Amino acid sequence: LPLLSTTAITLISPLLFYIFLLFFFLHSLATALRRVLFFSFSATS
Repeated sequence: LPLLSTTAITLISPLLFYIFLLFFFLHSLATALRRVLFFSFSATS
């Protein structure tokens, strides 16, 4: 049982790390996209 939990932790930890990285990447991407859209809209009008 302790071995199983250790294996679960070693499997879940990188997974959580990658999920966090993906979330951070998507958040920054959305922020950049919003900024680009805002600038293009203010440039056209």
